[in-house]
Amino acid sequence: MSSQSARPLVLLCVVMGLVGSLGLVSGYAAGDREILEHIAVQTHRDERLEGTEVHIVVRGGQVLLSGTVYLYSQKIVYEHIVGRTPGVVEINNDIRVVPRLPVEDAEIAGHIHTLIKGYQRFQNAEITVDVTEGVVSLSGTFHDPSDLLSLKHQVAEIEGVIRLDIMARFVT
Repeated sequence: MSSQSARPLVLLCVVMGLVGSLGLVSGYAAGDREILEHIAVQTHRDERLEGTEVHIVVRGGQVLLSGTVYLYSQKIVYEHIVGRTPGVVEINNDIRVVPRLPVEDAEIAGHIHTLIKGYQRFQNAEITVDVTEGVVSLSGTFHDPSDLLSLKHQVAEIEGVIRLDIMARFVT
């Protein structure tokens, strides 16, 4: 994340820390400030989140994420960072995925089919792909859970994917 785009988030953390320490916001616990500061530092360090505009609110260990990202994978990264933050008891991820440029569903589906054809591990997998208004639905049979995870992360990197629904079966 560039220092220019990170400044508002860091400033938010500083302001919330000062306001909370002065007792000006009732119910804003010290633990919440620590959680917010930890998340801010982690998201600031992660270059994959450059160009995103996400707002973070922490109350009683519950974290609300809102704002916009341009890749579905960025939404996943935010949730992962929050999920591994000590003190977080619940995550509400209301981040919207808004691609930088419009992408046709057929183009997204084509990218996914290319991914599937390009990986030996998916050659024997029975995977169906449906894309409707950027929402990708994958269903299929996989031999290993890591194959599904790999496909999920690769699809999440495709611009235009705004949500990913997966129905998987595993065979041995």
